[in-house]
Amino acid sequence: MKKLNLYLALLLMIFLANCGGSNESETEYEKLLQKSDTLEKRNSNLAEALDTVRQSHGQLTQQLESMSDVDTAWLEKLAKHEVVLKNQQVTLEKNRDIFKNHKEFSNKRDQVTKEEFQAQISEMKQGHSEISNELDQIKSQQQMISDEHKSIKEELMNRQEDNQSSM
Repeated sequence: MKKLNLYLALLLMIFLANCGGSNESETEYEKLLQKSDTLEKRNSNLAEALDTVRQSHGQLTQQLESMSDVDTAWLEKLAKHEVVLKNQQVTLEKNRDIFKNHKEFSNKRDQVTKEEFQAQISEMKQGHSEISNELDQIKSQQQMISDEHKSIKEELMNRQEDNQSSM
């Protein structure tokens, strides 16, 4: 009888340990979903900012290409900017797909095994860190490009003023 009680107690402890871990996993997963939502909003905001920067970039490129005596260093900068902007577009779209996958998994999480659930949690943790770093980098790059556009525009205006003054 003592062995049976000991055996039942052991089974009960194992059962409770598994249930407790599941609740912890659920709580952790819910926090990860909230973090995912926050990152998705940042991603969306940066995608909108990218559209604005690309529009400004296009206008400045057209303006410089229409000039007869353009500084080739400016054109080289703009060419580099174009590559950066295209890479940002790819990254933001990749992130959008990741967030979509998070939502799809959330809709079917009742149908997955505990191992699949834990794997999703691990993947989300790692992915969130990478996405956050990428978004920080994109924001920094967009600011740098905007600053360089502003600098080029100011130099253009100064040149035009100098040309008008010398006439």
